[in-house]
Amino acid sequence: MRIFIGLYNIANLMDIYSNGFRRLGFQVDCFEVSDHPFYDLKTRKVNLYTSASQVMNSYLENSSGVKLPPPHRDDRLLDMLEHLMRDFLQYDIYIFMNCMSLLPGNLDYPILKRNGKIIISLFSGSEIRHSRSAADIWSAMDNDLPDVMSSPDDVTYTHDQMEGYKIAHRNIYERSIDKKIQNVCMAELFADVTLSVPEQSGLQLKPYQAYVHAVDSYNIKPIIHGRKYPIVTHLPSNPAVKRSDLILRALDELSREGVKFTLIAKSGIPHLEVMRLLSESDILIDQISNFPALLSHEGMASGCAVLTGCHPLSMPIPLEEVGCPAVHITIKTLKEQIRNIIKDREERCRVSKQGVEYIAELCTPQMAAERLIDALERASRAEYDYFPMWHHAHIFEVFKAVTPYSRGLIIESIKKNGQPSRTPFTAESPEWSYPIHHLGGWTYCRALKPLKPHPPHKP
Repeated sequence: MRIFIGLYNIANLMDIYSNGFRRLGFQVDCFEVSDHPFYDLKTRKVNLYTSASQVMNSYLENSSGVKLPPPHRDDRLLDMLEHLMRDFLQYDIYIFMNCMSLLPGNLDYPILKRNGKIIISLFSGSEIRHSRSAADIWSAMDNDLPDVMSSPDDVTYTHDQMEGYKIAHRNIYERSIDKKIQNVCMAELFADVTLSVPEQSGLQLKPYQAYVHAVDSYNIKPIIHGRKYPIVTHLPSNPAVKRSDLILRALDELSREGVKFTLIAKSGIPHLEVMRLLSESDILIDQISNFPALLSHEGMASGCAVLTGCHPLSMPIPLEEVGCPAVHITIKTLKEQIRNIIKDREERCRVSKQGVEYIAELCTPQMAAERLIDALERASRAEYDYFPMWHHAHIFEVFKAVTPYSRGLIIESIKKNGQPSRTPFTAESPEWSYPIHHLGGWTYCRALKPLKPHPPHKP
């Protein structure tokens, strides 16, 4: 089978998944809209957005005064757009990162489906995150949503019959509730499987599969240095998201108090330089958040003791189920957790060793590819991991505020996938045909496996 992966190499996932699928014997091609500023991945380049926009604009001009269907149901328009992407219809499986696909507004999704293709949509964050829902989830885990991620999603469009076509043209990262609903619902209507995490599921309606981070561990040799006075690194790609101001302030205060360490702090550097610094370091302080991102996994693979967001309920599969050994930090615990891991060399080495084992057991490229295949098979049987029910009252609130086009997308998704419950934290929901399980206020489509035991971190 042939696999298409594109079009934005967020968290180096295109490289990771392509390596994994190739090891499983698949033929894989990666496509990007443009080169990534941090990752040197050799990919093909494709950008159909300009030509697709010209087709759509010409089509709308020639349809003046004619009542048109929503763009994803407009067969005349889709026929014209299919002609543009005819050279890209040779694959069997299409894996799209962060809602960025071949055509504006994911209008290639219905085209791919009518050609019998398999679509995997991986949600990665701000393209679908509902800031109000996410803020509630972060607060429940004793953290604050960073300011850069918490701007209200309240941009709306003029209510006319062309609004669906206008929304389809907009950038996937626009902070518009209408655009985010379109990003979510197009995947829920046409993708064979969606992958996501709970904190960004405030607008999702369909149950989804767990996204588990992976890392290119094949090319990383872990080194646990065990220095008395460790090298501490902080390497943010986006300091505002990582809360670098608080991390660097805590490190400065510890240094003034006589805690001995060497600090390496750099931002926005190439990936090869990041990996070199990790291999030389004892400790990586990644970010104040709720779950470990790619850099945290690269730090664990390199042999660092990693401090980051690692609340087990933020990503229970695998944090609660497997037991990720990264040390969880919040605004309140940041300074003391750093102090402990710097001063306690034995604990630091233990955490580092567990991190290396965790990556080897769960987070290799081949395992990531195998999980995607498993997710497809389970989704075909309506077996899912997560149930998107965190404060679904938000859905009913935004339903009143968005454009008729967005409301139509929500209604389509509900008709296809089921009715979300207004009371998410009760027992069995009669609207759904599969079992519901509960953990700490979150709701899941399957019971979690017993936690793999790790010795607890010292307080």
